[in-house]
Amino acid sequence: MIRRLPPLTIRQRLLMIGLVPAALVAAALTAYFLINGTRSLEAGLRERGLAIAGFAAPAAEYGVISGNRENLSGLLQAMLDQPQVTAAAVMDAGGRILAVSGRPKAMSFQHLKALTSAGILAESPDLLAVAAPVRGSPLEVDDLLAATSTTSATGPIGWVYVELDRLPLQERKASIIWTSLGLLSIALVITGWLAKRMGRTISIPIGRLAQAVSSMAHGNLDERVPTISGGELGALERGFNKMAGSLSEIHQDMQARINAATEQLSHQAHHDALTGLPNRRAFEASLETALEGALQRGETHALCFIDLDQFKIVNDTCGHGAGDELLQRISALLRQKVREGDLLSRTGGDEFALLLRDCSLEDARRVAEGLRQAVELFRFPWDGRRFSVGTSIGLVGIDRHTGSCAQVMAAADSACYRAKRQGRNQVVEHILYAPGAPQSQATLAAPLPATIDPERLEVFAQSVVPLGEQGLAGPWLELLLRVRNDQGALVPPQEFLEQWERMGVALEVDEWMAQQALSLTARLSGESEHAEAFMVSLNIGRGALVEPNRYCEFLRAALQRHGLRPSQVVVEIPADLAEQAPAESLGLVQTLRSLGCRTALDRFTGDNLGQLRSLRPDYVKIDCLRLHEDYAAEEAHGVIQAIASLAASQRIQTVAERVEAAECLAALPGLGVLYAQGYALAVPVPFLHWSAHLPAPTAQPPLAGQPE
Repeated sequence: MIRRLPPLTIRQRLLMIGLVPAALVAAALTAYFLINGTRSLEAGLRERGLAIAGFAAPAAEYGVISGNRENLSGLLQAMLDQPQVTAAAVMDAGGRILAVSGRPKAMSFQHLKALTSAGILAESPDLLAVAAPVRGSPLEVDDLLAATSTTSATGPIGWVYVELDRLPLQERKASIIWTSLGLLSIALVITGWLAKRMGRTISIPIGRLAQAVSSMAHGNLDERVPTISGGELGALERGFNKMAGSLSEIHQDMQARINAATEQLSHQAHHDALTGLPNRRAFEASLETALEGALQRGETHALCFIDLDQFKIVNDTCGHGAGDELLQRISALLRQKVREGDLLSRTGGDEFALLLRDCSLEDARRVAEGLRQAVELFRFPWDGRRFSVGTSIGLVGIDRHTGSCAQVMAAADSACYRAKRQGRNQVVEHILYAPGAPQSQATLAAPLPATIDPERLEVFAQSVVPLGEQGLAGPWLELLLRVRNDQGALVPPQEFLEQWERMGVALEVDEWMAQQALSLTARLSGESEHAEAFMVSLNIGRGALVEPNRYCEFLRAALQRHGLRPSQVVVEIPADLAEQAPAESLGLVQTLRSLGCRTALDRFTGDNLGQLRSLRPDYVKIDCLRLHEDYAAEEAHGVIQAIASLAASQRIQTVAERVEAAECLAALPGLGVLYAQGYALAVPVPFLHWSAHLPAPTAQPPLAGQPE
């Protein structure tokens, strides 16, 4: 596998750009001069050897002809005196050595005979052998007695042999090579130094730019580089600083927009869009903090629920624009009347909540009364008309004995509701109940508080009748609580509920009702041949909604004690309570479903269709009497049909309750309603007397969400 070289820095690249071409050129020139120099030395040595041999050959002619060894020895000595000559010899034509000096190493008579002129006889790394033939010159002899005659030789009469030492040449060549390499190294060092000095003028500015870019990439948009370079680098530095300044300005602008958008989203998430007041989520968070301070540090606060009276008149007669304007003005008015540290919130519609921090109950009463009077004196002009509104205020004190946030809000809402029921435009105070003994033990017997006489309570029953072909496997009764008033007449418990809630005993009444109903149901089930199909509906109030775990634990124990199946019990949650406490209602439905009981959304008028999707009860009970009071008959039937259709799409069974007119009863099957209940079918009777009215069974309805 080929390994990639590590990346080079700008300085290294510039150094390579300066050094590599210079090194290549210097190396090429050095090699060129070395090769030519060594060749010149070799050629000079050969030429000198050939010159010595060529010069000595004519000089040795006389000695070869005459055989004068002394003459030849002097010639050879003169040859040895030449630089690098290590041996020399003279031979005659027969190969006989006439004179020799030194120790010849490569002299060969056979090779000598092949030479016709001066030439190289042998060559090796340590020596060079050359030879030249000795030829006789033409000789003129004057015959004193006879005419002159001329003679000449026809071939070589001998040879001159010379050996030269090549080691000095090799040393010279080595000296030239090392000298050249040394000069090359010096040149490269100088070139590198110059390249480094010149490269720094480029690499340092570029390095500063690269470091600045890296710093900006890590978020430092204030990074700048000094503009000390000239030419293109100077333009690049100035351009970078300008670009960085522009990016910094853009970033600051974008960050400011993001911060503003984030702040706006945070404000919208915790404030009401119409009035600008904190919304329910923000209010509940502040209330939780106040409750924690009351529990841990003994702080005292107060909570007011404020509901506008006669607001619907303005909204219906003048339109939603007038209603919105009225809410904005009322919000501004209320803000002016509370302290800066208090928290005023719009919790929905025309409802407000006020948290009075570090406020005694007595001071809270004065504040609430002041708010009521301020709104009472307020006049709202619109389109040439003047409207007056009032406020119903529910007041709750908060201290270390106060319960949970849900309990406090439910109590304040209950007090506000009672203020409306008692004539509106008034302040009603609610006293919270602090739970005592553990729930698991305190609720098994479900005794009534001493303040309630059980002789004044009675359980009634009213049949739920199937419509059309569907039916029930056994009786289905809604069990109703009736209370004897001071005159001894039985009345619905509504006028007592607020008193029980204020006393903190509403949950005990719900548990007593469940215990009585299940006990009677177990007794009547034993008398019916359809005992396991016997179904009862139980109504609950705020107490069970605020403490669902306690109520469900009691219900589970009571079912087990009386041998009833959980699916025989339908717990009915009022739609208005479910809308006021959606989270608590959903928790109660889920707990009841895990227990095996069925649930119904009671007194439903279609004002909040989202409850069907969020709660997914097994039944929805449509309040026909209320719909016929609010709408004409045809319109009421349209609303009933729409609710039934939506419920059927979510597999929720529909029950029409408070059916009091025969015309309404006759129209229900065609509207998609499955069951009916009301005076047009059967009036409520005491539960103990109901056994004579056991209807014939048909088919059992399935739970919502299960296949039919």
